[in-house]
Amino acid sequence: MENPDTGERKVRLMNGATPSSEVSLGVVPTAWRIAAAADFNGDGQTDLLWQNPQTGQRALGLMSGTAQISAADLGIDPTGWSIEC
Repeated sequence: MENPDTGERKVRLMNGATPSSEVSLGVVPTAWRIAAAADFNGDGQTDLLWQNPQTGQRALGLMSGTAQISAADLGIDPTGWSIEC
């Protein structure tokens, strides 16, 4: 979830189809979007792939539960391209 005015982002944690809690991801510039959520490094934790469609920049946030443990800049793709999962 995001607040388009402030850039605050939250993730709603689910227990099956039932919401169990919400966790703040902090404030991220409003142009950035979560393009995918998956276990990108094979540690059993869901990671976040971010994309800025205005600039083509991409970044990967490696997560441990609800905490980001590291981030990687994935460079820039030409604008107009999007990540499809």
